[in-house]
Amino acid sequence: MVLSYPQNDKDRPLRPSPLIKDYQDPADELKIGEHTDYSKTIHNSRQYQYQCDDNGPIIPDGQAVAGGTGLFKDMAACPFRAFARHRLNAYGLGSTDIGLDLMDRGLLLHKVMQLIWEQLGDQKKLLAMAEPDLAALITDAIAKTIDHYKKRLPQTFTERFSKLELQRLTNLIINWFALERKRQGFTVIACEQEHVFNYNGIEVKTRIDRIDQLDETHDHLERGGFPRAIGS
Repeated sequence: MVLSYPQNDKDRPLRPSPLIKDYQDPADELKIGEHTDYSKTIHNSRQYQYQCDDNGPIIPDGQAVAGGTGLFKDMAACPFRAFARHRLNAYGLGSTDIGLDLMDRGLLLHKVMQLIWEQLGDQKKLLAMAEPDLAALITDAIAKTIDHYKKRLPQTFTERFSKLELQRLTNLIINWFALERKRQGFTVIACEQEHVFNYNGIEVKTRIDRIDQLDETHDHLERGGFPRAIGS
């Protein structure tokens, strides 16, 4: 019987699991013999071939570039990273986790909030709505979103997991609305809308999370001012 273990986790060296000690003589120290590592054998027998390739894929005129505003963020941080991600489509492997990862949780919350604000529209309706009616609106939006995700992730959204996610989102949104009630009056004028803009001949797709127009803006416009909006 051969017992193996990974030697490294990224840059962190690892040791054998203590479970292996049960298979050793208690009087002896833990001894791990080195067996033939076929991956190292193949790696050591490699032969290099060099090729100079200094021309990246060309972006055709009018083609939308994936990555949205992240394109400019990556370009400012490291031009090579921007080239690797947005020209070569080189991305690292995603980490596996139980349930939903952070990206899916964020998308789930965004979809729920979109459905709710499509019904509310502004802070006045939020303040005027009775607590039972608001709770029903929140529950209905979460249920519709979970049903949508069940089709894509049926093994994740079990009955038990769906109930836990319903409770998590409900508590989060109730606390969120407690803050929304304290804000200056506002109207939601845009929510989860895609927008394409052109920058030096490159079309970039972006998504507006949410834009609120403050109530004081209407009075300001009557006096000949300019509109002011805040995004969240």
